[in-house]
Amino acid sequence: MRLLEILFYLLKINSKTTVKELSEIFNVSTKTIQRDLDKLSALGIPIISYRGKSGGIEIDKHYI
Repeated sequence: MRLLEILFYLLKINSKTTVKELSEIFNVSTKTIQRDLDKLSALGIPIISYRGKSGGIEIDKHYI
């Protein structure tokens, strides 16, 4: 269920977020969020992660 909630959240915000922010929203650890993002990627969801100060997580803008 959380995987779908994360997917819908990422689609809804239409911008970058962070693993830390997702962990706070869904009340789980950052490692759990990272595992969930890995599962979504394995299912074919084009999740893009950026490193660095202005990094974050987002879904490819061309994904429908």
